[in-house]
Amino acid sequence: MTLERKPNEAYLALIQGIITRMATNSFMIKGWSLTVIVALIAFSGSITPSSNDLKVLLLISICTVVIFFYMDAYFFYQENLYRDLYNQAILKEFPDEKLFNLKIETTDDVVCETISYLGKPAVFPLYIFQLILILASFCLL
Repeated sequence: MTLERKPNEAYLALIQGIITRMATNSFMIKGWSLTVIVALIAFSGSITPSSNDLKVLLLISICTVVIFFYMDAYFFYQENLYRDLYNQAILKEFPDEKLFNLKIETTDDVVCETISYLGKPAVFPLYIFQLILILASFCLL
């Protein structure tokens, strides 16, 4: 008689909680980026088009999008690492000594890995749309 190993439900729930938090963080980043960019565009309407303040505001707007873009990609990258851990934990060959170990295996260069996630469909379209919106609104002023 052989006992079939079942995944530890508490461990899987713990990993799922982390995945949910990462997805929530990514969603919140998207919401905040839209809010900040719309506020900056609205504020740009009150600036005289010939002033240098408009150029500074354009630079601030673009930098803001880039920062939110990177943070969103980072959370998406982390979420995928925990999804991989979850998929490993449900395997029958998963060793018992690794149970409740939440350390994820990453490469030494997290920045490059995060940058590779910038082009993913879950991250890319919103921020490209924001950049186009910023450039279009500032060109119309």
